[in-house]
Amino acid sequence: MLITGILFIIVFILFSVFILKKIIFEKNKNLLFVLLIFAGFLRIYTSIYFDLHNWDEQYHALISKHIFNTIFIPKLYPDYLIEFDHRDWTHNEVWLSKPFLPFLIIGGSIKAFGLNLISVRLPSVLFGIGAVWIIFQIAKNLFNRRVAFFSGFLYSINGLVLELSGGKISSDHVDNLFQFLTLSSILLFIQNLEKQKASHSLLIGFIIAMAFFTKWTFIGVLVVPFIIYSVHKKLPAKTYFLIATPTVILLPVYFIYLYSRFPNETNFIVSELVRLIHEPDETHNGNYLFYINKVRMTFGELIYIPYVGMIYFYLRHKKSNVFLLLLWTFIPLIIFSICATKRVTYLLMISAPSLIICSAFIDILLHNYSKNRCFGLLIILLLALPIRYSIERLKPFEKRTPLCSWKTQIESLIQKETNKKLVIYNEPNYIKAMFHYEIIAYDRSLTQSQRDEIKLKGYTLYKLERGNYIKK
Repeated sequence: MLITGILFIIVFILFSVFILKKIIFEKNKNLLFVLLIFAGFLRIYTSIYFDLHNWDEQYHALISKHIFNTIFIPKLYPDYLIEFDHRDWTHNEVWLSKPFLPFLIIGGSIKAFGLNLISVRLPSVLFGIGAVWIIFQIAKNLFNRRVAFFSGFLYSINGLVLELSGGKISSDHVDNLFQFLTLSSILLFIQNLEKQKASHSLLIGFIIAMAFFTKWTFIGVLVVPFIIYSVHKKLPAKTYFLIATPTVILLPVYFIYLYSRFPNETNFIVSELVRLIHEPDETHNGNYLFYINKVRMTFGELIYIPYVGMIYFYLRHKKSNVFLLLLWTFIPLIIFSICATKRVTYLLMISAPSLIICSAFIDILLHNYSKNRCFGLLIILLLALPIRYSIERLKPFEKRTPLCSWKTQIESLIQKETNKKLVIYNEPNYIKAMFHYEIIAYDRSLTQSQRDEIKLKGYTLYKLERGNYIKK
């Protein structure tokens, strides 16, 4: 891993220097294509890990495997043999912690390309590349091509974004799809500000609804700043109506279906979403300055300078494009800071505006470089620190082939057992085992009555004891 890690860092830095040099001197021919290739390379690299990640990728992968076999109902278990507490999301049959759309997309990839890790992570790679292109278009619409290229570059290398793309941290592929959808709706919103086409407004509303079907209520946090901006721009009432129509129609239908089919699970999920606002979730807590502190580690230690600089720029020049970015950044930041539950991954929702603000500030510094040479050092730091952070989060020297001896044991067990309806219990890798193989697995012991009930349904049971599977 040492040699490949060093080679990766060299390639990363050479690509970065090449792209940044082209951006600074505005030699833009074919640069967008090069930037997208670079973004794809980084996302493929971070996706190279020969096992499912524990949080939350393994759960998302397993549900996606089952989604087309369960009439689009997210389920952990293909056959529900044991009754679990509906509040236990690690075991309950119906899995409503996330809505259905991400699982349909990953499940479609599995159907198309087979049951493997590439199929699970491919949609995130593609959506990640698409998000870079969308951010480029947003920044170009708001500013100019140089700001757009800086924005696309900073987003393509962002460590948090890359870790989510590779499934390394919680929410992973779900957040990647959510980001792609929200950015798509925002790009359409910006492009539609002047012409106010009805078809575009309806499409924006439909994409917002799809974002809700990806990440529950989080889309509501992003809607707030754009409602404020719409009022500021005095958009016609017709636009609000058209944008709201798909959501107003689809969301009640979906919740009526959920409450009619899974009342206990739905009630619990809704209550949990409300609880997390005023009560921290497990270890995900912090004070009101939690996110203000974390932005420096996510967007570069000097991000506060572009924040302050662009606030000052807006107060002096009253530019509506800057006002939109400030709303898009600070309204969600304030809302998340007020809520009790704190997660670093929530900063993904302000990654695009934060990086566009940083890029616009760099562009201003470049325009004024001749007046103060110290701006050159600041530009270098604003670009170099995110590169360092990206390399740190990608962990190029990390081992990417974890020991999976349990897989060999299960494969051997499947080959020798004539009854293909297998249940394994006491297996700590139960979720991964059910993804890779057509078995049912539990991470806990089963009572005698549970074992008898399972056997009556035609299953053969094995218990993991001291590293071996013992038939019961």
